[in-house]
Amino acid sequence: MHSEKNQHMNGPISQEMMEQLYQEHKMPLYRYILSRVGHREATEDIVSIVFTQFLRYILKSDANQEHHYRGLLYKIAKNQIADHFNATQKNQFVDVSEIEIADDESMSPFEEIDVQLSVEVVEKAMQKLPAYYQELIRLRHIAQLEYSEIAELLNKKEGAIRVALHRAIKMAQELVK
Repeated sequence: MHSEKNQHMNGPISQEMMEQLYQEHKMPLYRYILSRVGHREATEDIVSIVFTQFLRYILKSDANQEHHYRGLLYKIAKNQIADHFNATQKNQFVDVSEIEIADDESMSPFEEIDVQLSVEVVEKAMQKLPAYYQELIRLRHIAQLEYSEIAELLNKKEGAIRVALHRAIKMAQELVK
C-alpha cells in the first residue's frame, strides 16, 4: 500500500527519499486538492507549494524530531487550500468529473458514459453532505489516508473518525437512492 504508512524519519531527508515520497504521494495529493479546489491550474500550484513547504520544514526541523510524512503533507495541503480560498474569497463546489477516475483505454464508449453518470450522481450527493462529512470522504477515499492519519490531521479520536465516516457514507448512499 504505502511504504511509509507507519514510517518515521529522524534527521534531514535524502534526495532519494524525497523523490520516492513525491512519486508515491503526488497523485493522491493532487486528487485530494483538486476535489477541494476544482481547478487544475490552482491544484498544480498548490501541490508544488505543498512539496516545497514540506521539504523546507523537514530540512529546518530538529534532527531528533520524528515526522509522519503523509500526515504532514496533508496538513500542509489543508492549510494551502484554506489560503487559496481566503485569497480568492469564494468557496465553491467542485466538479468531481474533472478528477481522473480511471485511465483505462479498454473501456467502451458505453462504459465511459456509465462511469460519467455515476460520477455526476456522486458529485450531487457530495454537495448535499455537511462540509465535515465531505472532508472525511475526500481524505479517506480520494486522498486514501488511513483512519489514524485522518484522526491526527483533524485532531479527533480514531474511533470518532470511523463512526463519522460510516455516517457520512450512509448519508451519501441515502442521497443517491
